Amino acid sequence: MSHPNMQKLVGYCFEGKQLAVVYDLKPLDTIHNLMVKDDFTWLQRIKVALGFSVLLNFLHRPVPHRIQYLVRNICAAHIILDQDGFPKLLDFGMLAGGILPE
Repeated sequence: MSHPNMQKLVGYCFEGKQLAVVYDLKPLDTIHNLMVKDDFTWLQRIKVALGFSVLLNFLHRPVPHRIQYLVRNICAAHIILDQDGFPKLLDFGMLAGGILPE
């Protein structure tokens, strides 16, 4: 599953009960931190709203031969802005369905 507003996973490690993930990421900051610092412009807010709504539509839309996911518990701390100001979903623990346990 690939979408421009989903951060790509580079790799992971699972040893014992510890899970670690590796992303190739150059973030500007999380939406939460930008809002707290009051450093979140209206243009950035509009880009985030549009980009994230397109991602939610992509994940929730039933398409033949593709697993359907449900995004739950959306939090501003799990959405980051990349250096170009585009939102990226970072915490995939919010996804339910498909091969991920609920």
